[in-house]
Amino acid sequence: MKDILTEIGSEEYFAMPEVSNSMLKDFRTKGAWTYYHTHVTKEVTSDPPSRAMALGSAFHSLMEDLGNSPRRKVLVHSGKGPDGEELNLRKKAHREWNEERAENIKEAGMILVSEDEKAQLDGMVQSVLDNPVAKKHIGITGSHEVVCTNETQGVPVKAMADLSIRGGRVLVDFKTTRRHTMKDFAKDAFYRFGYHFQAAHYMDVFEATQFIFIGVRNFAPYESIVYECPPEMIRDARHVNHDTLSRIRWCLDTKDWHSDGWGESCNLEEVLKSDG
Repeated sequence: MKDILTEIGSEEYFAMPEVSNSMLKDFRTKGAWTYYHTHVTKEVTSDPPSRAMALGSAFHSLMEDLGNSPRRKVLVHSGKGPDGEELNLRKKAHREWNEERAENIKEAGMILVSEDEKAQLDGMVQSVLDNPVAKKHIGITGSHEVVCTNETQGVPVKAMADLSIRGGRVLVDFKTTRRHTMKDFAKDAFYRFGYHFQAAHYMDVFEATQFIFIGVRNFAPYESIVYECPPEMIRDARHVNHDTLSRIRWCLDTKDWHSDGWGESCNLEEVLKSDG
């Protein structure tokens, strides 16, 4: 049953047991055994976020601030260390001070950026406001970073939408990109990052009817383009997602997470023939 959750932060969301789009991707691309140890037993941890990912989170936070319901804050640092000195991580005192600051910032749910990075982020936000179509979408009364849970193929699922508008019927997702043409962005969206799988999953969870991407270039001069995920792509991705969820349900029911062929002596010729 669909359930909209309020006041759920990112850390709480990631800790929730329901299956997310990223979890579906892990099962699909890394296999059941890796999925089990990453998301069930949690013995395997994901790689720490890259700087680009951190800046993407900061951009999302600033876009959320436009909705007057911020949950994260972007904190600008000047490059100064203890007592106003230039930060020098070769000094033990500076390293310890920086590590303590980083831990405090993380616990507070904040994102630390440099002055140059903040200027970059401000340019990206302004590019959305300068685009009349994008501005129209974010200007509609809606909820930012709203969490929803539901059930698909007998499996509890979850999703966190950047922006939910028109009562959750329309979902908006912000994407940062270095692509400067619509065609290149589209190629990345479908062939590199699989955004249509995300769109299909989110639409299932929210029971939405439309999914919109706002792609924002993360280099000057900044510009934003609005894309709608086509129904045909949604349909094909939904088929794959549902198949993946059925496999996850089978693993849950049987408590068997091993890859196909585990515990057997596999004949390579037969394996090749079975793949067509």
